Amino acid sequence: MTSAADAALLALAAPLIKGEEACRLAAYQDTRGIWTIGWGRADAGVHPGLTCTQAEADAWFEVKVAGLIAQLDRAIPWWRGLSLPRQAVLLDMAYQMGLGGLLRFARALSAMEAGDWQAAHDAMLASAWDAQTPGRAQVEARIMLTGQMA
Repeated sequence: MTSAADAALLALAAPLIKGEEACRLAAYQDTRGIWTIGWGRADAGVHPGLTCTQAEADAWFEVKVAGLIAQLDRAIPWWRGLSLPRQAVLLDMAYQMGLGGLLRFARALSAMEAGDWQAAHDAMLASAWDAQTPGRAQVEARIMLTGQMA
């Protein structure tokens, strides 16, 4: 069951994530050659020829997001004290890169925990993430800086 806080977070985060992750109902290889399906599902169960329905893709999305929220709660519990737009950015970063990828943003995370939004913004943009997905990184760094959805 989704809590009211999680429902409010999902109302902001889902459009942010889905705006960057195209939903494809047939498995395809992403730009790194990884087999992917649905809203960016890329795990051992995805293989050439796999198809799904929109309902399945949406269900996988919900399961993945719920799992990431739980992982974020365990790994960086202070994230719940951030504004909802900033929480949405962290959730989207974890969705894109996995929790391990997000945790490699040590300088940015430290700045976020301290409420130093300029330093968090700058650290987010001084990364390979910005070079690889500049549009996404720049939008999300701006949200982190301002605390407002783009």
